[in-house]
Amino acid sequence: MTGSTSNSTTGKASRTNKNWDKIVDDSDGECDIQAPPDLGLPKSKLITIQWDPKCEEVRWALTRHGIPYVEHAYPWPLHIWATLEHSDNIPHKQQLHVPIFINYKNEVYKRSTSDIFMYLYAHSFTIPLKIYSDPRALTLQEQFSKTLSQAVSTIYLSTVLSSPHLTSQYLFATIHLPSHKALFQTFFPLIRPWLTQFHGINVDGVKKAWDVVYAYFAFVEKELGDKPYLLGKTFTAADISFCAHAALVLFINEQEDGDAVGETIGFEMPSVKELPKDVQERVWKLRGTKAGRYVIRMYKKERSVKGRKDGYRSFPSKYAKENNPWWVQNNGALLKRYWNTGLVLYVSIWIGMIWFATWKIFAVFIFTLASTLAALYRYYLWGTQTHTKVCQLLFMARGKFEPTERDKVEEAQREKDKANGIIEEDIVATTLKGM
Repeated sequence: MTGSTSNSTTGKASRTNKNWDKIVDDSDGECDIQAPPDLGLPKSKLITIQWDPKCEEVRWALTRHGIPYVEHAYPWPLHIWATLEHSDNIPHKQQLHVPIFINYKNEVYKRSTSDIFMYLYAHSFTIPLKIYSDPRALTLQEQFSKTLSQAVSTIYLSTVLSSPHLTSQYLFATIHLPSHKALFQTFFPLIRPWLTQFHGINVDGVKKAWDVVYAYFAFVEKELGDKPYLLGKTFTAADISFCAHAALVLFINEQEDGDAVGETIGFEMPSVKELPKDVQERVWKLRGTKAGRYVIRMYKKERSVKGRKDGYRSFPSKYAKENNPWWVQNNGALLKRYWNTGLVLYVSIWIGMIWFATWKIFAVFIFTLASTLAALYRYYLWGTQTHTKVCQLLFMARGKFEPTERDKVEEAQREKDKANGIIEEDIVATTLKGM
């Protein structure tokens, strides 16, 4: 949708000039895209990390295709416990990333967002939206996912982790299930360094991430020209992908962008006013660009469908017994107390053994402890799904994987393209070169 309807007190239509991005948006942001026909299909399943841009990308596509689904959102890195279940058999590489989409037939789509989009495109006969109507849409989508995804995640997390208030409000409070929230809050002191290292959250990493974002925004601004969408007059996967990624650095929220946008975006983000001053300046500048205005317009006009503010999405019940184990009591306070007490006892025993015991007593202690733990593991966990996942984690630690048949086919195609001089264009490098 490129136009807007006015509900201002003057009752006049929206004012426009020859450039679409100069439209004065007086509308209430209500999307007038008709919902796809209800086919009565059982709900699919989507495994996500709530703030992950690729997950937001898939949510958007599912909404526009009218696919009802249950979102199983995990805090990082607890998602690994869910993704391992959908891994290829050892000795192939294990599944660590999200999103994972399991359709109503229990078919799993996990390799990339474009795999999920391809499935939706192949089953879109009953709706007018054709996300790959232009072949370039797939190329752009994959390039956005390849480089922009990491950059916007680094910026978003570095910003949210910069203040206890932001961390509490937008990493802790947004977790859906009580069990996930209790685990994440209790072990956050251990998780935080890992999260920081994994996403390259340091001075140099954040600077490089902003450079990548600026390059992509420059590319999109150039590509848009006077067109309403990236590839012309048609909304495609390229629009979904860029906007879902850009949302994390524009900090799309209901305070600045209206309730309609806040209700449709897949996760809650801080308002720009809550951000550190230096980040605020960058965000306001990005929002003022043609690419920034385009993203906000897409969220207002293309993110949802008429009459479905839930976006066909539901969640597992936070009140279900299996999501409220005994250690979740008092918002995880019981788990924290047990963890802290156990940690103190563990350290005290080790200090006592090192300072006061002979090497023989120390050896007996180590042997007894190891034997007890092994016996408990064998009795309670051997042969269970937990044991399978532990084996997967140990296998991953070795780091020796064998490619699947699909990996071999894709690698062979890459080698063939390289031999024929077909090299995938790097949008960032090309744009930076021309700036």
